[in-house]
Amino acid sequence: MAKGITSIALAACLILAQGMPLSVAVKVEPSEVVRYYDVPLNRELQDHLFAVCEEYAVPAELVLAIIAVESEFNWQAKSTTGDYGLMQINECNLGWLGEEVGITNAYNPFQNITAGVYILAQCWADDLSETLMRYNCGPGGAAILRSKGVTETAYTHKVLAEYSKLKEAGKCTQ
Repeated sequence: MAKGITSIALAACLILAQGMPLSVAVKVEPSEVVRYYDVPLNRELQDHLFAVCEEYAVPAELVLAIIAVESEFNWQAKSTTGDYGLMQINECNLGWLGEEVGITNAYNPFQNITAGVYILAQCWADDLSETLMRYNCGPGGAAILRSKGVTETAYTHKVLAEYSKLKEAGKCTQ
């Protein structure tokens, strides 16, 4: 019980330090957290990322690679096409993400990771390039590309290169 209180207190401090109200946090506790990557995400966010990845059976290294490519780990990133936060969640997705997983603030890094991993799980395919095309272009956009013979894009190459680096580097601290 004390561990849960400590995690909640740490999350509250992080959210308040980033100028966000506590009421917008969506947080999932990991079942076991003993690994951290040398990336610009603090342990609290990495713990959350690991838990959500575990919940949706998505590799954490792949999510970190997507974050590196999409936003360079900047939780305040905003694209000219209406994509927000770490995983660049498009505003057109906020309505259904709110209904399905309770997302209310795409700039909240906890909610953004939850949303991105949820979307990635929905886009999952046997081929990682196909999965990434679906995540980046949407399932319809990926289908159009496939119909034109496109099976990889510059985006898929960038993410897969980051994914490979993260898998090789492994976890750096306990």
